[in-house]
Amino acid sequence: MPYLPCSWNARGYKSVESLIDAFTAVAADDAVLLLMMRQSFDPGYAEEIRIRAADDERIRVFTSDYFPESDFQYYLNSADVAVLPFSEVLTSGSAITALSFGTPVILPRRGCLPALIDASMGILYDPSSPQGLELALRHIRERDLVAGGRAALDRPRQLDWDGIAAQVAGIYRRRA
Repeated sequence: MPYLPCSWNARGYKSVESLIDAFTAVAADDAVLLLMMRQSFDPGYAEEIRIRAADDERIRVFTSDYFPESDFQYYLNSADVAVLPFSEVLTSGSAITALSFGTPVILPRRGCLPALIDASMGILYDPSSPQGLELALRHIRERDLVAGGRAALDRPRQLDWDGIAAQVAGIYRRRA
């Protein structure tokens, strides 16, 4: 089961090290963790992640100063689930991108992420719980990921600009 954190930009608040720790603690032998990181923003953090991941052959780290947009499909299409263990976040373009590829997500219950997904398309975990991410990684293996992928794909369709504009216009019409 490939897990993929969509850490387009290697930065500390993405908390990829916590994912490596959780993955090594609970992942089954058939699990694979793919890390895709653009290292130009924080090369030191990207190197820290490469070193931390080097001890586990199930973890594969792909880094670049620049990933062409066309390459994202290869990483997202190879993943069963995207894991985004942010330590700080308001919203996430990475989560929306993963959903738009029909990839279920594991997200911390932070910022507006709880409003982004429901249980049909992924798992929200309690980031204040020491085992929150580990439990989410275990529970996702019990899910129907095909159904989760269909639900994930439907969510970004609800977020298109025409639909959002219609919702905002409706709010103003009701207030007038």
